Amino acid sequence: LAATPVRFRKVRTLGPGGFLFDASFFLRSALMLRSQGVNGRREFDIVHSHHYCSPMFADVFTFHYCEREGIERMRRLSSVVRPGRVHRIRSQVMSRIERTLFGRGSDASLIVLSERMKADFRRHHDMPRDGISVVHSGVDSTLYSPENALLFRQKVRLQYGLGRKIG
Repeated sequence: LAATPVRFRKVRTLGPGGFLFDASFFLRSALMLRSQGVNGRREFDIVHSHHYCSPMFADVFTFHYCEREGIERMRRLSSVVRPGRVHRIRSQVMSRIERTLFGRGSDASLIVLSERMKADFRRHHDMPRDGISVVHSGVDSTLYSPENALLFRQKVRLQYGLGRKIG
């Protein structure tokens, strides 16, 4: 069997991040997906989307954080940490999006970074175990750690003849 080429669609967004980025990604990707069908059929096999402001009809999602778990932790730490109003509102909105994406009857798949995060999503969203895959970060945390940062920074500066950052 010959390998089928993988085609990617880039979604143009507004701004480098934040609300405009998220909102423009959501709207533009939804329009792109809607227009990609041929005779009522999707011309793609899978839609992978990253995080909250994703089309609600993606097949696979990648999340780096369970918002429901974050809200629960903030409640437990409320005597120590009090997030601002904007942060609280954002968390509530994102939590509702999570609930919509992964609520009962959802057949979306989820990719997370750790077994702990998998447990968080299962606890808060009653997701089936086989609906969540753990894909650990591709970074060697023993090599790229805060303890080694200064050593690597000095090594790279020497290698490329770079001076210290001023300002």
